[in-house]
Amino acid sequence: MAAVSPFLTFAQRAPKFMPTCSVGGERKFAALGTNNREGESRRPWALSPRSIVRTKLSPTSSGAPMLMLAFTQVYHLDERSKMLSQTWGPRRQMNLLLDANSLVNAAFLERSWSRRAVDLARARKAQLLVSNVILDEARCTVRSATSGMIEQRDPWQAVETFCVAYAVATIFCGVHSSTSAIHRHDQHIELAARQVSAKTLTNDIELARALKKTELPACYPLELVSEYEPGSLRTRFFGERPTSNCGSLFFRGRPNGGSGQPDEILEPFSWPGFSVCYSYPAAEWRVIVNRKHIISAPHQLERGENLELGLSWTSSTMALRLGGNPHPFVENLASPIDVDFRQAFQLAAKYMGTIFLATMDNRTLGKGIWRKSLSDPPYSSPNPYDIDRAREAIRLFASSK
Repeated sequence: MAAVSPFLTFAQRAPKFMPTCSVGGERKFAALGTNNREGESRRPWALSPRSIVRTKLSPTSSGAPMLMLAFTQVYHLDERSKMLSQTWGPRRQMNLLLDANSLVNAAFLERSWSRRAVDLARARKAQLLVSNVILDEARCTVRSATSGMIEQRDPWQAVETFCVAYAVATIFCGVHSSTSAIHRHDQHIELAARQVSAKTLTNDIELARALKKTELPACYPLELVSEYEPGSLRTRFFGERPTSNCGSLFFRGRPNGGSGQPDEILEPFSWPGFSVCYSYPAAEWRVIVNRKHIISAPHQLERGENLELGLSWTSSTMALRLGGNPHPFVENLASPIDVDFRQAFQLAAKYMGTIFLATMDNRTLGKGIWRKSLSDPPYSSPNPYDIDRAREAIRLFASSK
């Protein structure tokens, strides 16, 4: 059996629009067309949600499968863009457009925010979409990750498999717009989002801001997870478990404030032999490893103040970063910290207040990532499953048999 493409596409075939698809078997979806019955109007139309019918594949003379459809009900529309916007399922159904990085992350990183956001959106019957240009970008990302490698498997197969499993539909759009205020290399996303009235899922802070300025809905994967599943972000860490030689922690929350009791502490991070805590009487943050104070950072924590804290370490140094302070508190280490991080996914109990997010990583938290994490709170943060992690997964996939 010939290899199949997972992408549902629309191609114009005069005198009508006919969807073509090479996915085997039967499938439900809404299609576009023009009414060409004898004696009837030739105005364009789109199927209503109730007109979605089962379609079967029939071979053509060229051997390519062709969809044979039975149409039951039509809506008369005046513009092709309106036709397309009616195509993707029932009214009130969210159309979610994945940008290239979100698509790649969701396809290769099962524990990423992108995958979790897509899972939650699909569970709520959202239609997942990509454009032809987004697919080209994603393909370039995948190919560049394996540049110079001898591939045992084609990593693009993982993206195709993901698109089949999640019923991701493909739309066709232009690349650039002469009237757009969005950066030129992102204009194709704006065009696609407008074409099908979709919300864009992206990790790109600048793109999300630009789309919102043009009154197009956009969201970060973390934002969608927070909307659909807020409890999961408030009870446990997200990310990869740190090691003694390298790691980082990030916390965003709003403590209730001190009660005035002697020796009162606030402790966002606490595991056997490891603690990051704030002492209200001493007005300082402390990093304690095996009962030894590694860092003591003076800080006046006000009641109701939003807290953003980052801790990063290697085998020789440790750095503590606090939200509004541009300078980290850095200490040298005589040896790697001796901590068992196997219990590090559960948030500490000695914290009273609101928890927005907590992440961990087996990589360090540098100045650039820290600055980016503070640029658009509450949803900007260090991403343990960023595109760099996706490239590692792509190379691993390509090298395995």
